[in-house]
Amino acid sequence: MRIMKGIVLSYMRSKEHQHSNHMIIKPLGIESKEQAATLIGKKVLWKSPSG
Repeated sequence: MRIMKGIVLSYMRSKEHQHSNHMIIKPLGIESKEQAATLIGKKVLWKSPSG
């Protein structure tokens, strides 16, 4: 298992709806399209600041 940190940039949304279970995430340390392509389809574990 590979552990990485990232930042939630936004929720996936359309003009009228926001999908709170779909997020746009910027993984730290990923700078190119080629690196990002290796992460497509991977699962994300969310840990809130409160635990």
